Amino acid sequence: MADRLPNNTVRKLVNHWGTITQNLQLNDIEFFINSDGTFTTEELSKIKRVPTSRKTEEFLYLLAKKPATVFNSFLKALRNSNYNDIADIFDESMGLEDNGDDRQPHVFSSKQDHKIYYLQQENETLRDELELLMNRFRQIEEEAENGSLTITTDKAHLARENERLKQEVQELRKKLETIEKASSRKSKSCSLL
Repeated sequence: MADRLPNNTVRKLVNHWGTITQNLQLNDIEFFINSDGTFTTEELSKIKRVPTSRKTEEFLYLLAKKPATVFNSFLKALRNSNYNDIADIFDESMGLEDNGDDRQPHVFSSKQDHKIYYLQQENETLRDELELLMNRFRQIEEEAENGSLTITTDKAHLARENERLKQEVQELRKKLETIEKASSRKSKSCSLL
C-alpha cells in the first residue's frame, strides 16, 4: 500500500485525463511500456486489443493502478520523449522535495487518530479511483451511443455463448412443440363435443 500513487497524483491524472489521452502517442514511449516488469503480459495484450482510439486511455487506466516507482519511470519516459508538458503536470506531486503525498508522517495523539487518518486517506484514494472508473464508464457509454465502440472477445467465449444459445433454442422448440401438441389435443376434444 505504501508504494501506491499519492492522492494528488491520482487527482491530477483524473483532472488532466483528456489532455493526456489527446496528446500522448504510446508509440513514443513504447520502450517504457515494453520494459521488463512494467506491465504484465496480460496487461500488454489488453492494451493491444483495444481500438487505437482508446489505447492511451487503457494504458493510463492500468498505469494508475501501478506503484509510484512505475509512475516515476513513466515520467522519465515522458521527458526522454519530449513530453515535458505532460510530465510537468505531475512534477509537483512526484518530485523529491515535495512528493505531495498526503500520507506524510504526522504526529498523532493516539493510535486511534492514526487509524482514522489512514482510513481517510485510503477512502480518498478509493474515491479518486472510482472517479477514474466512472470517467471510463461514461466514455464507453458515449462511444456505444455514437457507434464508435468496438467490442473484442476471445473465440472460446464466443463458442461457449453460441452453444448456450443453441441449447436455449432447442429448449424453446421443445416447449413450443409441447404447447402445440397440448393445443391440438384441446382443439380435438372441443370438436368431439
